[in-house]
Amino acid sequence: MNLVRRLDDPQQIRATQAAVLTVSSTIRVALFAAAGTYFDLRLLLLVLALLPAMALGLYIGHRITLRMDRKRFLQVLYGVLLLTGSSLLWRAL
Repeated sequence: MNLVRRLDDPQQIRATQAAVLTVSSTIRVALFAAAGTYFDLRLLLLVLALLPAMALGLYIGHRITLRMDRKRFLQVLYGVLLLTGSSLLWRAL
């Protein structure tokens, strides 16, 4: 939500979100690795199996957002935020 108020171009918003998620994920991976969580072979195999799906999702998402205007992009962004927030609330109950 903060990015939407500061940036006008949907590509800038998307790139900034990708950078924030990358930094966040890198920190999580480092912390889990330090805790020894990633020494489970089954978990590593699952990660390797899911990497192509992640790459495909990034590619498709990038292609879709290139065709959207700012208004539609914000509608989709707000919808995703609403769904993920609702999911977190549902799981907390």
